[in-house]
Amino acid sequence: MSSTSCAPITAARPPGALMSAERWTLALMAVPLIGATFLAKLAVPPLGAMGIAIGMFLNVVAGAWGLASGRLLLDARVLAGFAMLFAFAGIGPMLRGEAYSLPSLLFLMVLHAPYVLVAAGGRALDAGAMQRLFSQLCVFLAWCGIVQFGIQFVIGPVLAFPIESFLPDALQVQAFNKQGPLAYGYNIYRSNGVFLLEPSFFSQLMAIGIVFELAVTGAWMRVAVMGLALVLSYSGTGMIVLAVCLPVVAVVYRRWQLVPLAVLAGTVVVIGADYLNLDLFVSRANEFQSSGSSAFARFVGGFYLFDQFLWDEPVRALLGYGAGTFKDYAPLVSVPVAEMAVPKMVFEFGLLGGLLYFGLLAWVVFRSPAPLVLRVAVYVTYFLSGNYIVFSHGLALSLLAWPNDLRATPPSGPRGGR
Repeated sequence: MSSTSCAPITAARPPGALMSAERWTLALMAVPLIGATFLAKLAVPPLGAMGIAIGMFLNVVAGAWGLASGRLLLDARVLAGFAMLFAFAGIGPMLRGEAYSLPSLLFLMVLHAPYVLVAAGGRALDAGAMQRLFSQLCVFLAWCGIVQFGIQFVIGPVLAFPIESFLPDALQVQAFNKQGPLAYGYNIYRSNGVFLLEPSFFSQLMAIGIVFELAVTGAWMRVAVMGLALVLSYSGTGMIVLAVCLPVVAVVYRRWQLVPLAVLAGTVVVIGADYLNLDLFVSRANEFQSSGSSAFARFVGGFYLFDQFLWDEPVRALLGYGAGTFKDYAPLVSVPVAEMAVPKMVFEFGLLGGLLYFGLLAWVVFRSPAPLVLRVAVYVTYFLSGNYIVFSHGLALSLLAWPNDLRATPPSGPRGGR
């Protein structure tokens, strides 16, 4: 099957066509996606204070349910791959006689345990069902974000951000900028789609939805709605996803009309920047040069950590300091360093462990029969957040990893993907 084949999501099925077995399988597959979106801010005390969302445990419960019901099966190859990774992560420090955090390593294992499961062959589920659900979810959340941004001018930010305002802190995921102003001194807040953990994750979800619709369905109205929602998030991480994926859409799926549309969009942005505060995107790009900004801490600070503690010690550079050590060394750097996936994995497990980790994730993601652009978009999100954030994992499990045995045929018609 061609790597650009995708599920025939445009071939609509009659209402009620999903059989009972299919509904249960679809419900199972959707659990990680729901945990990564609608339940992203919810936590069980005291884990919320540690930044750990309830979705992480829902993934494990759903995986166990799928395994017990026969809807999911163990994939021995993926299991062997992760066993090698965690053996490497644990045995290295032991052989060197160095301390490391066993709870941190165990926690990482629990987080990635659902990746060793795939759909049981022969289980009835339309290969495009999850993709249709994802498309509908993205549109719904886009409207939530648009209404949320606009309604704060009418009823105020307290009611526009109900979860942050009314849910007890103990039941919320902490240490995230869930309700961020447009910029310092503003009393207007960036949209997070009501349910998403941060505007940045909302913008990434919208970007993934946009490239999916452009490549697979050609539903321009959905693209327009999600595009507006992405703008109202005022977050640059969604733009990063678009920057990587739109060339894939144009070249692989031959959507050459995107080129003049991109020029037109750029012209509109330049003309309307003052009216829509779009200059804030430019100012956020400048944050990469400011050591006091979150962008610097997330995407630049890790290199200072490497310079200070890794590169001068070849053994450390290859094998790392051990699980859980990032939090001990990051405060010692002269600039702020955020616990992003790449700095954490490379610092704790070295270049070898980091390559093995992201290589395993790439294997799980890109062997999926889902549309290529969806695989690329989800994989990019791994590099835009931390390891323990459920967003990327939820998307990957629901859309790519678990449905892996559900083989789809190339769609027909001018609006299908290639």
